[in-house]
Amino acid sequence: MHHTAPPLIDIQQLRTRFVTDDGIIPAVDGVSFTIRRGQTVGLVGESGCGKSVTGLSLLQLVPPPGRVSSGRILYYREGAAEPLDLAALPPRGHHRRPDRRGGDAPPGRPAAASA
Repeated sequence: MHHTAPPLIDIQQLRTRFVTDDGIIPAVDGVSFTIRRGQTVGLVGESGCGKSVTGLSLLQLVPPPGRVSSGRILYYREGAAEPLDLAALPPRGHHRRPDRRGGDAPPGRPAAASA
């Protein structure tokens, strides 16, 4: 892949925290990377290093009591003049969405997966 492909997603200094009775747990701490159009990316790391929470943060599906606490997740939509900052949108991970049969999909699970 040519490195000048336009960006699709640009993650800048992403931080995701879980606030518990025992204190604040920093699950993702200052992660930055760019995914370009047509590129495949894999996150590699030790168990517990934040790979899954990074993915959930990107999709705005971090379950409570977690939340993206800072950083930017810029989504470059085709034809749009400016990127959309997904981190600035309200979180969706704890909401229930209707599945294809009209019932509720479990939180954090796509509606199509519950059919």
